[in-house]
Amino acid sequence: MDMDGTLDTSVVTVDLSSPPSSAAGASITASGHGFSVGDIVTYTAAGTVMTGLTSGTAYKVKTVADANTFTLESTLSAAVTYGGGGGNAADTFTRGGRSLDGDATTGDSTSIMGSVRLSSQNAYTVTPGNAANAFSTSTSEATAAHNAISSVTLTTKEGATRAMSVIDGALLMISSIRSDMGSANNRLQSTIDNLSNIAVNAQKSLSTIEDANFAEETAKLTKAQILAKAATSMLAQANQAKETMLALLQ
Repeated sequence: MDMDGTLDTSVVTVDLSSPPSSAAGASITASGHGFSVGDIVTYTAAGTVMTGLTSGTAYKVKTVADANTFTLESTLSAAVTYGGGGGNAADTFTRGGRSLDGDATTGDSTSIMGSVRLSSQNAYTVTPGNAANAFSTSTSEATAAHNAISSVTLTTKEGATRAMSVIDGALLMISSIRSDMGSANNRLQSTIDNLSNIAVNAQKSLSTIEDANFAEETAKLTKAQILAKAATSMLAQANQAKETMLALLQ
């Protein structure tokens, strides 16, 4: 397989001299189209759309009768029914680029198939980003449904694989819940610490306002006592001088 990323594209013009009949799987004529079975081609209408087709929509080449005719089906392998009318001489079919092709020189086509598995502990919706709705089997949206551990079985390989996926999802949900609880606990602890600091600071401020300064009050008391004793002593001396003068006069 050539994986050099070469784009394999081509554009062919529809030959309306031989319009397709009104039937499912009718052939379309396009001289030297070069298409192969399985190629994805996009129909582009230059005017009135060919009945049964949609301009700008991708289709899959179902069969190639010869170098000038081919039939189409939808990209979901559903039959395409032409109405036998409409169309324009400038209508085109464009083969899309293939980044992985069998052989870029001979134009061999390669069908690439696979699957996409999405896993989440929450419900989700997948919506295709194109008008052809190429990312869905039948609907425009694919909605996830949770699988309970009790709904899986280990008797088959597929069931065991699904069980592992369900268990992994449950573990992811538990981890998410633990993370949320840890975050909430950290916020609560931070709030508790902040309130504790506020209470300590408030008590300290109240103590500063209400509690007496023992050293300062003791100094004030000692000063008052000294002044009181000095006043008493001075009054006593004054009284003694008066009594001495009276004694001399007698």
